[in-house]
Amino acid sequence: MSDENPTIQVRIVGATDVGLIREHNEDNFIIVDLGSGETNFLEPRDITLTDKGAMLVVCDGMGGAAAGEVASHMAVESMRRQMLKYVADAAGPDGKPAEPISVANLPTEAQNESHFHRMSRFLRDSTARANLEIWEAACADLSKNGMGTTLTGLLILGNQIVVSQIGDSRAYLCRSGALTQITHDQSLVNQLLDSGQITPEQAKLFEHSNVILQALGVQEDIEVVLSSETLRRGDRLMLCSDGLVGVVSDEEIQEVLASTEDLAETARKLIDLARSGGGPDNITVIVAQVGGEGLPAPTPEDVAKYQTMTLPGERPAERRVFGEGYQFGPQPGTPAGTPDIGVAQPVVRVSFVVWLALFTLVITLVVLAVVLIPKRIKPPARGQCQVTVEPMGMQVYVDSIDSPVGTTHSRNETMTIELGVGPHRFSMRSPQDGSERSEPVTVNVTEGQSCKLTLKALPSIETRPAQPAISPPDAGTTRDAALVSDLAVPMVDASVAPAQHKPAPSQPVADEPDEEDQAAKKPEKRIKKRTRPEKTPGEPVNPTGSEPAAQPQATKPEPSADKPDAPKVTEPKAAEPKAAEPKAAEPKAAEPKAAEPKAAEPKAAPAKPAVESKPAESAVPSASP
Repeated sequence: MSDENPTIQVRIVGATDVGLIREHNEDNFIIVDLGSGETNFLEPRDITLTDKGAMLVVCDGMGGAAAGEVASHMAVESMRRQMLKYVADAAGPDGKPAEPISVANLPTEAQNESHFHRMSRFLRDSTARANLEIWEAACADLSKNGMGTTLTGLLILGNQIVVSQIGDSRAYLCRSGALTQITHDQSLVNQLLDSGQITPEQAKLFEHSNVILQALGVQEDIEVVLSSETLRRGDRLMLCSDGLVGVVSDEEIQEVLASTEDLAETARKLIDLARSGGGPDNITVIVAQVGGEGLPAPTPEDVAKYQTMTLPGERPAERRVFGEGYQFGPQPGTPAGTPDIGVAQPVVRVSFVVWLALFTLVITLVVLAVVLIPKRIKPPARGQCQVTVEPMGMQVYVDSIDSPVGTTHSRNETMTIELGVGPHRFSMRSPQDGSERSEPVTVNVTEGQSCKLTLKALPSIETRPAQPAISPPDAGTTRDAALVSDLAVPMVDASVAPAQHKPAPSQPVADEPDEEDQAAKKPEKRIKKRTRPEKTPGEPVNPTGSEPAAQPQATKPEPSADKPDAPKVTEPKAAEPKAAEPKAAEPKAAEPKAAEPKAAEPKAAPAKPAVESKPAESAVPSASP
């Protein structure tokens, strides 16, 4: 190679298209004449190469929304800025190449490297610097987190070219009508092909064909792969994004590059082929053709091929291997369903400060767990209470729970209840209606100590007044009148004719209970009822002659026979005869059962017994007290 051959001419053009699916173009490209700094190559332009050469860069952004476009734009701008700076710093006062500023940091073998190797190092360092800038921008702006871009950069220096590769954008060389790919895709499908795990036919149908192993800005450190090739007169160079090669085959690309003379027409045809194939992605193409006396004509032995390049003093670059060091899947932050490039990202390297922070956090959590968890696991303190319940068949309730803690089955039953430490309220309820049957008792339960209490029934529940065996007679009911007549019958039998003139039998009767006393007063009403039917018969009877005499006789014996409290009983009774007369007539049916012959005597002489009944009336009251 001759570094002083100025007769090499390069004609270059670049074009990009958004395609038919995407809403915006995330591809970017740049063409820089490093000798003059010219970058406008949207139309075909011819340049004469200098010793600084010319740089061609194609980037395919990714990351969703506008993040991919930002990443690709940052990449091409960083490459332009860094390469112009490198070549400016490497030039001496006379404009000729000088030693690089960082020559002292280079290995011993690289301090005397050729101009081509030095410019190749500049290209690689510019690529690494672009990656770092995108990485820092993505970390500073969360909305752009995960953005990245592929990059294929080609530097033309005399009769040699060097290519820096990140991702799956490609560079081709077409010589004598034969197309050769001079880059190696850093993709999953390409790695499987190299390892023999899939065939080329299977690679065309591989579902993860868009997964790449490296991209600028996705990880902090990258491995830039360099490849090189020697140029021949008439060679055509093409750089493109996967929007073209993913739709258009290598055979179709070869036919267009070999048959189309005009470079602008060549770029347009390639883009049209991609669009006619569906245009699923952005399409970017750079086409360059070299010529001039500085390049030798190709020979049949000059066959282009892909070959990696190792700079002096460095070890060969290791090819990325997809494995456990990568996480497989789409880029973080990429919307679902977005047909974009996926990146198999290596595990992020964690700095010492991050490890120290994680270790401190773990230690803090362990200490908190040791201190706090035992307190939560320790069971609460409890105590026992012995509750004695006097009545049987009662339910014992504690506090405000809805269900009882126990039911007594015998009197003075004692039950043991385990409760938590603190005050508790005990009560006793009836199982029938749930009403409380005891005064609530509140006790304070202490850990390790037993408490005792007794639940007693309320006084109204424990001692109830005894019900009388026979209720007092009531003249207003038929049952009471019949009861009174039954009690009065023996007294009428005791006061028959042999005892009419003997007041003595009245003394024992006076000592009987009050109920018998009340029953003895009833015969007065019965005797009055006997005289009353005498008024109703059709026979003429003089009622004024007997009743006025009988009523005073009936009222006089009561005050003489009663004790001091008798007037309280006899006075209301004297006023009630008329109300009780209709109901007292019913006991007549019982009189014949007791003594039917004696009951017939008043009917034999209805006129005179009214006068003779006076001794009988006086005998009955005397026996009633």
